[in-house]
Amino acid sequence: RAMSALERALESNNRLALADEANADLWLQDDLRDALVNNELSIQFQPLVDIRSRRVTSVEALARWRSARHGVIAPSRFIALAEQAGLAPELTRWSVNAILREYAPLRRQMPELRCAINLSPKVFSQSGIEGQISAALAIWGIPPESLTLEVTETAVMDDPELSSATLRHLRDTGVRVAIDDFGQGYSSFTYLKHFPATELKIDQSFVTPMAGDPRARQLVRSMIGIAHHLDMEAVAEGVEDATTLAYLAEMGCDIAQGYHLGRPMDVPELLQRLRAQE
Repeated sequence: RAMSALERALESNNRLALADEANADLWLQDDLRDALVNNELSIQFQPLVDIRSRRVTSVEALARWRSARHGVIAPSRFIALAEQAGLAPELTRWSVNAILREYAPLRRQMPELRCAINLSPKVFSQSGIEGQISAALAIWGIPPESLTLEVTETAVMDDPELSSATLRHLRDTGVRVAIDDFGQGYSSFTYLKHFPATELKIDQSFVTPMAGDPRARQLVRSMIGIAHHLDMEAVAEGVEDATTLAYLAEMGCDIAQGYHLGRPMDVPELLQRLRAQE
């Protein structure tokens, strides 16, 4: 902070500057680096529900960071910080191992339960990501078909050749691939044609307003049709009420996710729900 203030002072007319929070992100990046080394982040799981059976069939793993110095840091913020600071590979390595460790007892309770992990676009330039994921699956005794890797359209289009090749290698091992936040990015039919995806996750900006917006409903219906025509499961994000869920069921959507169906929760709470379901 003192060095930052010194730089500003040298550039100012009165040669004076006070240290402040202007570069708070720099301090957060340092703290995030320490948090990864010291295993201070935690994992929660949000249920994904089969619309026909109304059973939890998979979960999405979400990293959480409660910093001793800064309090709760939103995932959108610390993931962006990790990418800016070149920490995406370290965060991915930590996430994959921590998630599979927490997921293992859930899968013992319900062997058919799948787990989804979000991949940063930055990891596609990282050599050995396929081997890293395969090794983690082997360590925790989890079959590849139980894992779904979620990638955004933006991540794919940053380097279509590299990302498609990486994900195709993982698909060859049995790992599933989901296109996350569909409709928010490029929505290019060209990449849909070549991309090795098994699921299409419709962005919540289309799903959440469905109850009061006929145009949103028509768009979601079309996206579900695209998914099914390409032999993918259609997953609706951001389901916040029973009316939206009913519309999705009528449209033939496969999976739903949102606060109406379950908020992110710790492993003990999720285990209770799975046991009650059984």
